[in-house]
Amino acid sequence: MSPGSSGYVVEVLFILSFDADDDNVLTISFEFQGRNEWWVLGWQSNSYFERVRHEFKGACNGTYPVKGILVTGEGVY
Repeated sequence: MSPGSSGYVVEVLFILSFDADDDNVLTISFEFQGRNEWWVLGWQSNSYFERVRHEFKGACNGTYPVKGILVTGEGVY
């Protein structure tokens, strides 16, 4: 993280329903990134990103809260 940015713990819900052996592992990960750029006497920008990764073991049937991170405030605002 850069100076002026803020990090947050976020929670997303996964709704899963599948059968699997106890030793099987399903890994779900995703990342969103956004960036704005503009020219005012030189290039300026700001950005954010969100990242979530979790491993599910065995069969799953239900709603699972998973924690990730969200970083905002990087760049010029």
